[in-house]
Amino acid sequence: MANSFRKLSWGLLLVLLDIRIAYFDVWPDVIGYGMMYFALQRLGAVRPAYGKAAGWAAAMAVVSLAEIWPGPSGFHADAPPSPGWIAFGGMLLLLKLLFMHQTFAVMERHAFDGALPAEAHVLRFRRRLYTGGQWLMLLALPFALNAPDESRMFAFVAVIPMFLLELMAVFTFRRAAHWQGRLSS
Repeated sequence: MANSFRKLSWGLLLVLLDIRIAYFDVWPDVIGYGMMYFALQRLGAVRPAYGKAAGWAAAMAVVSLAEIWPGPSGFHADAPPSPGWIAFGGMLLLLKLLFMHQTFAVMERHAFDGALPAEAHVLRFRRRLYTGGQWLMLLALPFALNAPDESRMFAFVAVIPMFLLELMAVFTFRRAAHWQGRLSS
């Protein structure tokens, strides 16, 4: 179980890394989502509710295949974002929101059932913090179409808290690997 939580954290960390040569994604997100899927499949043998989160990871892996070669009209170019890429980004954010909410909720229940109330309360707080931040990003995403070029710097500032929330999730999964000895199935 500890290895599965570690694999889950590595998968999320690989999704955070975005290494590109021109428009080509050298380290595609589908690899990280695949790692998360297989980690949750193994955790699903211990607690079936983890299997539901594995479905969200599989959906993100399929959707993220389009990011391997977004072309010059994607978010990674100087061209303004198109409505299609805005919708695509919103769909991926929504899938990640559902994935993280499900994963944190199952981990929280697992900690409560394993008589680890302090860890369960921390997980509840982190789940609410992460989902709240993701909802804010989803609500702000449609306004990117009408944003003037001068305000694009503020979009960069908005990405920093989301990156920190993603890192918080990575460390939460790493911490869960240490809890596994005290968690009961």
